[in-house]
Amino acid sequence: MNVTWWNRGDGGGGMFPEGTLFERTILAGRMGIEFVAESSEVDAAARAASEAAPVRWPLLDARRYVQPVGCDSCDDVVSQNVECTLDDDEETFYSSRGFAAVSAGAATADVAPGTALLVYRLQQACVLYAVQLTVFRADFHPGRPIYPFQAVDIGVGCSLRGGIALADGSADVPDADEAAAAALAPSYRGQNTSEPQTFGLQPPMVGLYVVLRLRGFPQQQLTDRLHYVALRSVRLFGEPLRCASLARRLRESAAMGFGLDGHAAYALWRASEIQHGEEANASADEKRGAALQGGTDSMSRG
Repeated sequence: MNVTWWNRGDGGGGMFPEGTLFERTILAGRMGIEFVAESSEVDAAARAASEAAPVRWPLLDARRYVQPVGCDSCDDVVSQNVECTLDDDEETFYSSRGFAAVSAGAATADVAPGTALLVYRLQQACVLYAVQLTVFRADFHPGRPIYPFQAVDIGVGCSLRGGIALADGSADVPDADEAAAAALAPSYRGQNTSEPQTFGLQPPMVGLYVVLRLRGFPQQQLTDRLHYVALRSVRLFGEPLRCASLARRLRESAAMGFGLDGHAAYALWRASEIQHGEEANASADEKRGAALQGGTDSMSRG
């Protein structure tokens, strides 16, 4: 994505919504550039979901647990790479390369051109509850466009060599929109908003890798008329496995080329949690029994 400040006569800074709308109207009429439709209702819904997320799930510390591996599409590997999605700087972002409407990456009329694959590695095996993506708004471009995605596949697993399973995002599509759910499954549907978008994993998944496949980039860049996606941040909600032996088992099996996918690893984790709970309950019962027995013995001696 080109990073060029355009002189609007306002010092190059942000504009009021009314000014932005007027600027977009002028650009659409004179330059033929179209902007994705945004709405306050979509923004409000995304904002509410993002504010509720930290209450429902723990947020993984990106500096401690998440590492960027790479991507298959990047416009600037130095300043617009995957690593930019993990910092706390609102001015940095990841950008895909540009896609033309007639390119190999172009899809049907319902899905805009463009695909991008982003890969992250976890420092240790974690259970993941949700993924939160924030689309970047280019204030330095005429019309202050956002560069969103129409769908995202979320994969989790213990190995990139066949150990990645996709989360099912069809539950996030309203019941009245069954056609869209069928067309996108198992993808999650993206919204045209610069607010954080939260995608819950139902059920949760366990793994060492997170793979994001973004599809459909509806916004064109004015200078080259190519379609891009741009992400300001990627956040993962989850927590490291408490069972050290299971975490070691998953890591060692992945190193040997037998990595479990996110669903299988989750099932194994659930079984270990249940077993751990049963053992903890049994231990507590034993302690209570011993305490009662000790009290009985004391009474007998008295």
